[in-house]
Amino acid sequence: MSGTPETISRPPMALRAAAGGKGGSWYVLLEGIASVVQACAPWLTVTVVEGGGVQNHTLVGSGAIPMAILNPPMTTAALAGRSPFAQAWPDLRIGIANLTTNYLQCLVAHTHPVDSVATWLADRVPLRIPVDRVGTVDRMGHTL
Repeated sequence: MSGTPETISRPPMALRAAAGGKGGSWYVLLEGIASVVQACAPWLTVTVVEGGGVQNHTLVGSGAIPMAILNPPMTTAALAGRSPFAQAWPDLRIGIANLTTNYLQCLVAHTHPVDSVATWLADRVPLRIPVDRVGTVDRMGHTL
């Protein structure tokens, strides 16, 4: 084939890509990437769908969806088939890594001050952990 990429006729292609929850940072990020892809390759349409930091590995590893944003610690577990994954997903390939820091926010009553995890473990102060949807890394942290 000759010609520049702009003049080459290509058949349209549509792909789905899993992010996190609709309106969340991963979803917005992936919508932006899909928009850039569309501008650079007009024949390629990427539709963003909801997913999560745990379930995205199974979605891609099983072939249910071709691409997703993956959480690096979960990717390591998915490749090896370690918890929370029932089986290994050895064919995962990573093009862009999530390089953000995940913060776990824990809440205790004002009447039970805790200044460290060691204090909490020693005193067994009641603790509330806000969690996200099932299938997300935050939700998995709650069940540990």
